[in-house]
Amino acid sequence: KLTAPIRFTNSLEGASFNAKMLRDVATSPDDKTVIFHAVGHLWKRVGNSNPTRLTQDNTHFEYQPSFSADGKKILYTTWSDATQSSIRELDLSTGASRILNTELGFYYQPRFSPNGQHVVFVKAGGSSLTGSLNSLNRGIFTTPINTWAPTKIAAGAEPQFSPDSKRVFYMSGSDLAKKVMRVGIHGENPREVFNLKYVDSVQFSPDGKHIAFTELYNAYVAPLPAFGGSIELSKDTTAIPVTALTKSAGPYLHWSNANTVHWMLGNEYHTRNITSGQNTAPSKISLSVASDAPNDTVAF
Repeated sequence: KLTAPIRFTNSLEGASFNAKMLRDVATSPDDKTVIFHAVGHLWKRVGNSNPTRLTQDNTHFEYQPSFSADGKKILYTTWSDATQSSIRELDLSTGASRILNTELGFYYQPRFSPNGQHVVFVKAGGSSLTGSLNSLNRGIFTTPINTWAPTKIAAGAEPQFSPDSKRVFYMSGSDLAKKVMRVGIHGENPREVFNLKYVDSVQFSPDGKHIAFTELYNAYVAPLPAFGGSIELSKDTTAIPVTALTKSAGPYLHWSNANTVHWMLGNEYHTRNITSGQNTAPSKISLSVASDAPNDTVAF
């Protein structure tokens, strides 16, 4: 039996198009500014204004923004085939930018310490697409903000500081054998905090009182217990009360301050106040950019 296949008509949008998948989202502590990645660069939306480019750098791709505790600076990463990754600090008031790393490599997920004195980041390896040059000595590192002096403290991903800036939380393991660990900023006293199974991302609130996480695409939030032994973290755990934030998906989950958690779904920006337990009506971030139309002449 032959059945007519389902067909949909799709048309290109012409000279410009609306970005439909916004990534790497960060929100300022006062909830007024959203920075996100789209079409290779970082964009900034203040209030309900139209997004504008964060920088005018057209020679590097830009990713993974994160705010300082006072909201005055951000860290982000860049990539170019010539210089590989870099970690950059940008002063939002003056526009002054500087590169932190003095060594070539693959750098990801930079975060400020709450006191602004250190940065934590991941140094990883390359791939068949990017090559593997400068990919030795991988792991999670901390460095003073004003001097590039990396100290390896662990192996893992998603590092983030504790509220007192003295410890770093991170995820270790893979597949169904993942854990959340805690370690001092010099690599001392590693300790298991959570045992994970289907959880694939965790985000600690700035005051250290709550944890937001994603499991099988959906987002959840739970109070953070006083640390004793490790407990299992999942949407079904009975050790701590867990509240569902989403019903379909909650990617790019992040905190702006101790009471507010955000996520992005496509180009819809979502917010939840955990004190009131209320979700703010989602807002669409409309970013229209020029289509990448070739203007070369090619002879075959």
